[in-house]
Formats: sequence, structure tokens, C-alpha cells
Amino acid sequence: MKSRWQSILLYFVKPASQSTCNFFLVNKCFLQREMNSLLMSAPLQICTAFLCSTLYILLILELNVRKTIFDKDKAVSSERLAFSSEALSFRYVILPNITKCRSSAVKAVVVVLSRAGNGKIRSAIRESWASERNSQVIQGRCELCYYSTAHPFFAVVPSDFIDVELLLAIGQNGTTIVYFIVSSPKYNFELDSLAAEKRLYNDIIALDITESYGNLILKVYATLMFYRQHCEQVAHLIKVDDDVVLLLDKILSIRKNVDENVIYCQLWNNHAPSRNPISKWYVPRSSWPQDVYPDYCDGPAYIIGRKAAKKLLDATPKLRRFYFEDVFFTGIAADFAGVARRNWSDVMIFTDRYYWRARDECSIANTSEVVAVHSLPSPESLKSGFKKALRFKCENIKRYVMHYWN
Repeated sequence: MKSRWQSILLYFVKPASQSTCNFFLVNKCFLQREMNSLLMSAPLQICTAFLCSTLYILLILELNVRKTIFDKDKAVSSERLAFSSEALSFRYVILPNITKCRSSAVKAVVVVLSRAGNGKIRSAIRESWASERNSQVIQGRCELCYYSTAHPFFAVVPSDFIDVELLLAIGQNGTTIVYFIVSSPKYNFELDSLAAEKRLYNDIIALDITESYGNLILKVYATLMFYRQHCEQVAHLIKVDDDVVLLLDKILSIRKNVDENVIYCQLWNNHAPSRNPISKWYVPRSSWPQDVYPDYCDGPAYIIGRKAAKKLLDATPKLRRFYFEDVFFTGIAADFAGVARRNWSDVMIFTDRYYWRARDECSIANTSEVVAVHSLPSPESLKSGFKKALRFKCENIKRYVMHYWN
């Protein structure tokens, strides 16, 4: 049976070929050599005891102390989030390839909010709904992904049945770019994995903030800032969590004249804050004295027009900080800035409510209009959920017909 010290060493490294202890530098080679020394029961009692004690301390630090991962001198850029009552600072420490985002051909940029340790989930997204193999708009080949006013079907549909200003949200002859935004890793092995991801995919935005629910407001602000600074010609930002499946080729219903000043989402109307002190959603009256929130977007997925994003950023310094990012940006700040919200509740469905028996409006092309499915927390559920969403059909051209899985 391996000793406690052998188990600790196995936590860090795999056995290496060397088996002697020649120096006392805490590095990978050093640990590898002493791993074999222990496994082979070499007669290096003093060296082994010293190593084990040192590694035990390192293990405690690794598990209990958040490491300072990023060198301040290596920050790509520094930003300041100012509210009316306080100011917060953060830095972009990793930025992806932003050349494509500056192209006028790009019609939408998707930023997925993720955690540093969710590498497998990001891989599942890249292999499913964000894959060039599965989405024409990712490839930039989409001239008519779903339908537009140029479609011949419009000639035979009564004018009072359709909105003649319906346009594709993410582009005729355009492309869509997908990025992932994460907070700084908690452990070194997460940093190594994240750096490898960045080199392989070049789609990671990393911040130097701690991962927490309270810091989501910083993460969303950083997303909006990235969009404004690096993708200024792109008409729409799609903010999405990493447990959501998007059908990018079907996102539609943006009105031509107001699309850049609108947020499209599942809208909460007349939603009351929780006054229960033990609730996760508790809000004291000192933070929000009104009985209801402004209408706001549910957080997992929403689409923000370019003008709307600018207005939200401009409004933020004039408002007090609020704990819930979706209420703050899409409710309080949107109200203050005069940004309209359009309810897409019928096309953004949730697995805990609609996944197996969804209801929404059929499109004029007699296909399901569902564009987003939420609450798919594992790589496997994301992949299978994407396949099911692609097969999601309505029975005929009606309003609010039942859907089923093929």
C-alpha cells in the first residue's frame, strides 16, 4: 500500500525515470525524481522526509490558498468599472484574436460566460453549436440561413400575417465569432490548461478577477467593454452562459429600424425581489426599495444591439451597484438609458420547464423558432441537447402549437 506521502506526490506528478536526489529545488523535475525515489523505497530517508514535508505544505497551499496567477506587468489592458457610489478595477490578462472581430463582414459576436475549469464544457460547445461543421454563420456562408424578406414564401403569405421588417440577426453574407470569457484560474493546473486552450483555439478572454456570483457584474461589464472596444463594427453581441445551446443559424426577428437599440431575451415582467433573508436572491429594501424590478432579461442568454450596449456602458457610472447583473444591466440600466427590451420567451426555452414539451410560435417556413435551450450543465447534455434542438419541429403553421422530439 502506498504511503500518505506517496499519495501526495502522485497528486502532483507521474513517476519519472530518474531516481536520485541531487538538489532541493521545488520544480517539476525535482518532484519527478523524488517520486521514483519514494516508489522504489530508496534509502534516502533524510531527503525523503524533507521532500514529503515540503510537498505537504505545497499541497495545503494549492488547495487552500488562491494563487496569484497573473503577473501585473503582463496584463493586456486595465479597465475601471465606476458606479455612482464606488469604483472597481479589473484587467484583461488574455485576449483572443480580435482581427476578425474588427471586420465589417461580421454581423454578431457571441461571448460565452464560462469558468476557467470548464474546459470540457467549452470543448463541447466548440464541437456542437459553435462548430463550423454545424453552423453556416460560423463559416460565413449564410446568405439565407432561415428566411428573410427576399424569400419567395413572402409572396404567397398575407401581409397581415408577417412582419415585413423581419431580418436575420446574424447576417446575410456575414460571419459570427464565438469567444469565451473566464475569470482567473484558482489553481495552477487550470492556468496551464487555459494557456493550452488559448494557443489551440485563440478564443479565450481572461480577466484577473475572482470567480464568484457577485463578480458576474464585472464579467458582463468586461464583455460589453470588449465588444465596444474591439468589435465596434459588429451589429450585435450575444451574451450566453456555458450551459446554453444556441441555434445560431435560426436567430432572427430583428427589426431593421430599431435592432441596434434593443435587447432580445426572455423577459421578466413585474418580478418582485425576494425579501427572505435566507434566500440566495435576497435583496434588502436598502438596496432596492421598490416592490418590483424594472422589466429585465433572464441571464442565460440575450442579444444586445450595438447602440444598446453603448448606452448601458454610458449609464453604469450614474447608477448604484446592484448585486444581480441581469437585473442591473438589462433592467435598471436599460430603463435609465431608454433601451427597449423585446420578449423572446417563445424561442428561448428552458429544460426544467419546456425541454420535452415546448410551446412556441411556428415560423412562416413551418419550422420551429426555438433558438436557445438553457440548463444543460455537462458536456454530454450540451451535445445531446444540440442534436435534439436541431430536430425540434412544429406540427403546422399556427400560433403556439405543440412540439416534439423526433
